[in-house]
Amino acid sequence: MHKLLTSLKDLSGAAAEALPLLEKYNYRKEARTDMDKHLSMDVLPKPLREIVDSVLVYCTPLIDHDDNIPSDTLLSKKNMQIFIENLNVTGDSDLIHCCQFIELEPIMDVAHSLNELGLTTQGRLLSNAYEFGVKLRSCSRTSAFRPYDGSQPPIQVNFTVPAEELSDDEKLQARRYSDFCAIFKPGGLNSAQRKALFDAFGSTLAQDKKSHPHLVVVTAILLLMNRPVYGKPLTGTLNSIRTTVFTTFGWPATTANSYPKDALKKGVTQSLYNYKEKAALLLSTALENTR
Repeated sequence: MHKLLTSLKDLSGAAAEALPLLEKYNYRKEARTDMDKHLSMDVLPKPLREIVDSVLVYCTPLIDHDDNIPSDTLLSKKNMQIFIENLNVTGDSDLIHCCQFIELEPIMDVAHSLNELGLTTQGRLLSNAYEFGVKLRSCSRTSAFRPYDGSQPPIQVNFTVPAEELSDDEKLQARRYSDFCAIFKPGGLNSAQRKALFDAFGSTLAQDKKSHPHLVVVTAILLLMNRPVYGKPLTGTLNSIRTTVFTTFGWPATTANSYPKDALKKGVTQSLYNYKEKAALLLSTALENTR
């Protein structure tokens, strides 16, 4: 097996070991401080730094790390591009056949988890390795794969750009998404569902304020908090969740702060009953294809 494909296989194994910890435990506080200072030793079984290093060691050299792998075996953008260029020349289908047996999904799942913690640079390194693997796997299943001769498109991988090359708007969106994900319990909804809700809340709040989009969103929050059908994925009080959501999207922290926990009921003061239908539609639309 080619050394880069060996690294991809090893990364997959490391990601599969890291994912249960990232899904079960809340590493948000550790991610927001110094990852070298392990927090809550009695609760968290492994430091976040150790988890992150266990996967990044296959993508980039790590400072003060005793087990860095050789530079030519790293799943770096440069090495992966050279591999693709050589593959286009040789058309060696046997070389990439083993990609069919590498589990790539854990790599992307860990990338999503790191993005949710605000570790976007680390997440992008894993996303690039995942895209590399996906492209090779798709080529390995094509019987017509052959050296590039101009009669068919060459293999190309769309690598994500480094965090330092992001626009200010992209950086803002990444930061907002990380802030938004703080409202979820560890394991509360999967990454696709969290992102779908983030997009749905954002598009709703961008609507004409005369339609009271903020009330639709706070109603959706209450539905997520109280209805078992959604799995009760949120953590914190209504006030803390409401504040996080609205400030994430640039609304005042006091938005909808007069609505009580039982505002879904029809007869209470400051009821949100009339917004339940719109809120339920928002949730079903966001979550129906991501469960």
